[in-house]
Amino acid sequence: MRFQTKLMVFISLLVVVVTGLLGLSFRYMITSALYEEMEKRALTVANMLAVDAQVREALEQTDLAQLRSRINEAVKPVQASSGADFITIADRHLIRQWHVNPERIGTPMLDPINDKVLHGQSLITESAGSLGQSLRAKTAVYDKQGKAIGLVSVGFLMTDVEQNIRTYTYA
Repeated sequence: MRFQTKLMVFISLLVVVVTGLLGLSFRYMITSALYEEMEKRALTVANMLAVDAQVREALEQTDLAQLRSRINEAVKPVQASSGADFITIADRHLIRQWHVNPERIGTPMLDPINDKVLHGQSLITESAGSLGQSLRAKTAVYDKQGKAIGLVSVGFLMTDVEQNIRTYTYA
């Protein structure tokens, strides 16, 4: 082979390799940014509900029907506007007082990190829950004296997160 042909093949391969690496780098950056955006959105919604006076006052109720009715009034519009796949609100005993699946209301939340949340840590995790694998943010709800009286968990199912990422990376 002539030198010019070898040089042309080498340059062509180099362009293909560099283009591929740039594509992979771009996909990684987009995926990371979208993942981080979903985490921030989940935490923002959780924090917003945790400081909502209606949620706080509802969790201080002793009448379960009134508690669940008041939480429902606060959560339904937020869930509809946030795009979250689920919002769960539990009392200080980690009993679900609101869940997107009404059959789960009154059942315990079993995630071991919930105790950390009730002790003041807001957490973002990817884990399996009652609806499947999800990206979720959890934060405590405090009464006026600063005592944890419940927690809010907001999440996006990983199938939806991955679909969102595919929309941007393969479009």
